[in-house]
Amino acid sequence: MVDEPRLSPLLLYIAGLEAMDRTLDRIGQGTAMVRFTIEGENMPWPFVRQNVYLSTEDIAALVPLEAALIYMILEYNEFEDPEITGVKLSVTAVDELRAVEILGLVPEKDVYAPGETVSFDLYVRTWRGEIESLHGKLTIPADVYGDYVELRAYGGPRPLESGEKPPLFESLEDLLDYLGGIPSFNTITVELFALDPMSDAIGQSLLYGVDSVSQQMGMRYVYGEDRVFIPLVREEPPRPSREPPIGEGEGQDVGSEGGG
Repeated sequence: MVDEPRLSPLLLYIAGLEAMDRTLDRIGQGTAMVRFTIEGENMPWPFVRQNVYLSTEDIAALVPLEAALIYMILEYNEFEDPEITGVKLSVTAVDELRAVEILGLVPEKDVYAPGETVSFDLYVRTWRGEIESLHGKLTIPADVYGDYVELRAYGGPRPLESGEKPPLFESLEDLLDYLGGIPSFNTITVELFALDPMSDAIGQSLLYGVDSVSQQMGMRYVYGEDRVFIPLVREEPPRPSREPPIGEGEGQDVGSEGGG
């Protein structure tokens, strides 16, 4: 392979595409589970990732794409030359469009208080039309701001929310950790979002994630999304006692003059 950052990812993609075309001997729909490994002399560890792809037109075109993109990111990283020595890619592909559709989230209660645990059921439908349910729990922070939280179910990775800061990397290790932690397309995540205290100041809802649970669904691509807004109830502060302090005499009507 030519050791030139601008050419290597493209050559990797083309080589992977040609290999897939020869292996599948067709262009068409399907589902593929892809596992790839990128190794380098200066990499602290080999980068290993597994993902699931689905296409209604040409599944072969998607198979080498992520490996080529990760290769390019590592080649262009600002920290150190990874000196990539090899890329290994293995694929399992079928003609079926194996997918899971998110249907709906159902929390156990309509209203929660800060610090409580939210129990929920998530309903999904498989490509065969079967309905499956998943159960989970998430905890609302005791010091949560605002009068509601959002419960959201989604598949794969999600974009950054307006109340979240972009990731900062200080080393190649940080970059590898982040890339390896990106949810795959066969992952269902249920996440709890809260309001940033700056929301009122700028007149815009700034959400950020506070707790989440995830589950991989095997060789099945997850799509769809559902959101539930959960109102928060807070305890009222105790009212001051109407009883006179111990040791004081009888009270006096406000505005009355003292006797004498």
